[in-house]
Amino acid sequence: MVEGEGLRPDGVLTDVVMPGLNGIELVRALRAGQPDLRVLFMSGYTQGHLDLGTEAPADLLVKPFGADELVARVQAMLSREPVSRA
Repeated sequence: MVEGEGLRPDGVLTDVVMPGLNGIELVRALRAGQPDLRVLFMSGYTQGHLDLGTEAPADLLVKPFGADELVARVQAMLSREPVSRA
């Protein structure tokens, strides 16, 4: 995946529901190689009805959203300290 390309992203924005590999599975795979990866999920489901499993900390951006909210939430994600999983 990303490791094969020598990439180390600062964060990832992913939809929760996708065909094939869903967002939670994607984050698990990415965090296997980069446990401190910052994550922002997006979904059309309400937070009360969405089970993000044990992938916390990760935030949820609820659809629909505008460009200003997207930019603000991505900036907030990237400004947080990386996840520490010692």
